[in-house]
This record gives sequence, C-alpha cells and structure tokens, in this order.
Amino acid sequence: MSSHEVLLLTTLLIHVVVAMVWWSGGSLLSLSRRAASHWLAGVMAHGLGIVLFLLAGRRAELLTLAGSLGAFGFLVIRRGLQWFLRQRQPDRLHAAIVVVLIALPIVGAVWPAAGAYTNAGSSGIVVVLAVLTARDCAEGITREFGTGARWAVAAPLLLAALLFAARIAGALSGALTGQPGGARLTSPGSAGEVALTFAFLLVQITLNFGLAYLVVVRLVARLRHLSQHDGLTGLLNRRAIETLIEREAQRLQRFGEPYAVLLADVDHFKRINDRLGHAGGDAVLCAVAQVLMQQAREVDRVARYGGEEFCVLLPHTGEEGALHAAQRLRDALRAQPVRWGEESIDVRLSIGVAAAGGSESVADLLRRADQALYAAKSAGRDTVIVAAGHKPTRDEDPALAS
Repeated sequence: MSSHEVLLLTTLLIHVVVAMVWWSGGSLLSLSRRAASHWLAGVMAHGLGIVLFLLAGRRAELLTLAGSLGAFGFLVIRRGLQWFLRQRQPDRLHAAIVVVLIALPIVGAVWPAAGAYTNAGSSGIVVVLAVLTARDCAEGITREFGTGARWAVAAPLLLAALLFAARIAGALSGALTGQPGGARLTSPGSAGEVALTFAFLLVQITLNFGLAYLVVVRLVARLRHLSQHDGLTGLLNRRAIETLIEREAQRLQRFGEPYAVLLADVDHFKRINDRLGHAGGDAVLCAVAQVLMQQAREVDRVARYGGEEFCVLLPHTGEEGALHAAQRLRDALRAQPVRWGEESIDVRLSIGVAAAGGSESVADLLRRADQALYAAKSAGRDTVIVAAGHKPTRDEDPALAS
C-alpha cells in the first residue's frame, strides 16, 4: 500500500470515528443534539474536502471545491458553536457565504484560468470564519467554561487560519508564476503533502476535542445541578441544604458567626391537592418557592425540604433576625394569592424558627426547628414559633460536669 493510500485511509478513519462520536452524542445527549448535528456536518465536510484535495492533483476546480468544502465545514461548526452558546446567528450572512462557496468551484470549472483566484477565495473564507469564530465565541466560552476551554477551541481555529492563509499564498504565487491551476503548496504525493494533510488532521482532532470538552463540562454541571436541586421548584434539595448548614455550623465553631434555620410548611396542603389535583398542588408549591426566593437575602439559601415543607438557611442571623425574616416570609405569601385557572388560592405558612447555639449539632438544630414548626401547626397554623434555646450538654459546658 502506497503512502498516498495510507494517508487517504487515515483521513477517512479519523473522520468516520469523529463523525460517529457526534452522531452518538447527538442521539444520546439532548443537551447538545442540535450543536452535535452541526458539528457532525462539519466533520463530514472536512473529511470530504481532505479526500478531494488528495485526489485532485493539480486540477484547480477540484482544489477549489475542496477549499469550499473546508470553508463550509467551518461555517456549520461556527453555527453549532453559536447555538451551543446561545448566541445570535447571522443567518443572512451565512446564507450568502454558502452561495459564494457554491459559486467558486463553478467559476473555477468554467474559467480554468481563474482557478488560483477561486482557490484563494475559498481559503480566504476559511481564514475569516476561523478568526471570527475564535473571536466571537471567546467571551461566551470563557464565561461558562473558563480560559482554558476558550483556548482549547480558539487555538485549532487560529491554526486552521494560518494553514489556509499559507494556501492563499500558494494559490496566488501559482498565478503570478503563470500556473493558474497551481494552487498547491506541495506536489501531489510528496512528503510536504503528507505533512500538510496531517497538520489539518491535527486541527480537526484538537478542534473536535475542544468542542467535546465543552459538551462534557456542561453535562457534568447539569448533572451536579440536578443532584443538588429539586426538579419541580428549582430550589436546593434536602441534601444540599443540609450540607450548607453543616458549613455554617463549622463557621460558628471557628469564628462565632451566628446562623439560623426556618422550617416552613404549607398549611392544609392535602386539601389543596384534593381540590385542585396534583397539577394545582405543584403550582402552589412553585408559587411558594418563588415567594421565598423573592424575599430571601442574597446570602440566604432556600430549599424544598420534602413534600410541602421548605427550609431557609439564614447566615449571620440571630434569633431576633430570624423571627423577623420568618414573619416577613409569612406576610409576603399572605399578600400574594396563587392563581390557578379562574381560582385565587390563599396559601398560608406555618414556620418554625431555630437559631444555632454553642456546639449544637445540625441534627439537633433541625430537630428544634421541626418541634417549633409542629408547635406552630398546633397553635392554629399560619403562625411563627421560635424554638426554645439550645441547652448545653456536659461536653459543651464544663460547669455542668462539676
């Protein structure tokens, strides 16, 4: 098998593998299905472009078509990346570029003398697309994924711009030396052709690796979010809020920073569910969650603790401040009836308040808050009860041991 055939097979194998990755990723990961379909199309266009480049010899129209396929590949990769980053896409500009990319090989075939210029034109579009994509997507990638991810995508794009800029120079130099079809930097089958092809394959591999990295990072972030948040209300879940309470307990022990928790329960929620159905009950829970988030401070954390019960963590807050916060939350919900169809539902909260004290464990703190919540229910509901203060144990207060 000749080196030229090995190069063709290597090109096909790499692009088939990458295309299968994007096809499977788009089928299995709804997170990036549309972006993956764009990137799949880009990989296929690039693969066809390289194969055509290797088979074209010095035929200018085929070299121009190979360049147009390369430019089209970068165009759809750019659109996929813009969609992935939720950026606006200039559809008219992209459509105009596609028209030009179709026209260039036709012009090269009809007018062979212009082959070097049409080849330079398709390569110029690649340079512009690669540089603009690296620039326009840099901010969105950095904001969500960090500087390293930005360069993982930008570096291969800029390298592609350099390769195609060199291709422009080769095409124009061919035209100046009286070889309008000499749009190659190297002779067909030469070591230079092998090096150039492998350089572009390196661009393809690193670019698709960078795109895959973005997908994986976003997927991991989404899975982490789902593991820490309630699927219905979007609030933190019980495990997440208890982890945060543990951190506040550690700050209390180390620095003496106070904190408190509120446990709130929707009054007569079973009646609401029975009358409105589960969809209506879910709407009430979402409305309560929204009110709690609106009234919470920036440093506060709100969680759905279970069923119709919510937990609010109040850092840097003592008992008096926690009581005022609970009353504010209760009054805010009183003032905002929940709309469900044509009905207006008055929703009320019973709230138990517990301020952390001493070296009290998180379990004991939450137990006191739950007891206060139970007392608020027993007192007629729609009320706020502050838990009795924490009583030190013998381990916490040496005076009790004597």
